[in-house]
Amino acid sequence: MDSSSLSHPAVAALIQQGARDGRVSYSQINDLLIDLELDEDAVDELLETLEKRAIVVSDAAPDALAPVATPKKTAPQPQKMKAPKTGDAPTKTSAAGNEDLDALLAQLDEFMPTDVDDVAQLASETPEELDDEFVPIEDALKLYLNRMGQIPRLSPEAERELAGIARDGSEAEKHEAQNKLVEANLRLVVHLAHHAAPRTTLSITDLLQEGNLGLLDAVSRYRPESNKTFGAYATWWIRRALNRAITEHSRSMKLSGDLYEAIQKMQAANRQLTQTLGRTPSRQEMAEFSGLTMAQIEEAQRAAINPLSLDSRGGNDEDGEGLGENLADDSTENVENAAIRQEVGIGLTALLDELSEREKLIVQMRFGLGEFAATGSRASEDVAKVLKISRDRVHEIELRALRKLRRKAKGSGLAKLFGDGED
Repeated sequence: MDSSSLSHPAVAALIQQGARDGRVSYSQINDLLIDLELDEDAVDELLETLEKRAIVVSDAAPDALAPVATPKKTAPQPQKMKAPKTGDAPTKTSAAGNEDLDALLAQLDEFMPTDVDDVAQLASETPEELDDEFVPIEDALKLYLNRMGQIPRLSPEAERELAGIARDGSEAEKHEAQNKLVEANLRLVVHLAHHAAPRTTLSITDLLQEGNLGLLDAVSRYRPESNKTFGAYATWWIRRALNRAITEHSRSMKLSGDLYEAIQKMQAANRQLTQTLGRTPSRQEMAEFSGLTMAQIEEAQRAAINPLSLDSRGGNDEDGEGLGENLADDSTENVENAAIRQEVGIGLTALLDELSEREKLIVQMRFGLGEFAATGSRASEDVAKVLKISRDRVHEIELRALRKLRRKAKGSGLAKLFGDGED
């Protein structure tokens, strides 16, 4: 897509609606993808634009959101043909596809899948060909990929024909056409899963399974009357399934769809308002900006904090004690320390309120205080990028704020926090 794609009336209408409602649905993007023949780069650019504007892409049903008008195009009607036979000759792209598959097979030693049940079921032609107890996981995956490489690719015309049968044929014809579409595009799932693997600890078999679910979504949603090839259309749905699986896997506890959407909207609002206001936005401001209620904002903030493992090591010392070994016990000494820390925290919060909004924000970001306690301290370069000022300016404001805090802390129990030096 060229640089003028986002200025297309249909795309502009979708962005305008998203700015008004705070969200758009996957089905609306899906309609644009087909009607305007957007390629992968175009979809990525659109999603990035929506994220920058704090517009959430949700799974809401199409009738739950206002439709976006798209210019009607006269698409060539597919000719009614018989379903292509399994033995049809592969298209010209098959050779290149097999080369990609061979290259992938050569790199499979990098992956260590954790289970083989689903792969074994797809890889074996008969129960005797593959026994889960005796065939190593890597061999099972190679069998699956080798079998996949023997399935010929379909031409765009054949894919549209099969998609038409999958939509309008009898139940038996639908089932057969869907199977052929899925089998012919399994190598696309492998290609995308291979590129997604470095971003997650999910095994390659898990990624293939999630990608296959995205492929099934594409089969059920593709409109054969469009001029867009099925492969380009399926790429977006496969990537969506992979990205969602990777995001879910990064959390030890799964979140509901509504809560996940609320977190996205809250974080987008927080980023946008921080840049606009030059300070940390209040919950009320984030609620008004995102369209969420105060209760939803509070729940999203609690859920957005990633839990720590009790086995995680502190600092950079891998041989150090785990977090669980350092947790406070019921001893009197630790109870007293906790009370002191609480008192210090209250006093420090009161001192920070004496600073200007920008000084307070920079101190909080640099030392991981207040709203930034969950994310921890940030480098001055990161603070400079968020506030769109120079790193030297961040240092200048930080030093000025610390001097103020030191002066105000004199005569209180917090003086030791800022040293005994004079200004």
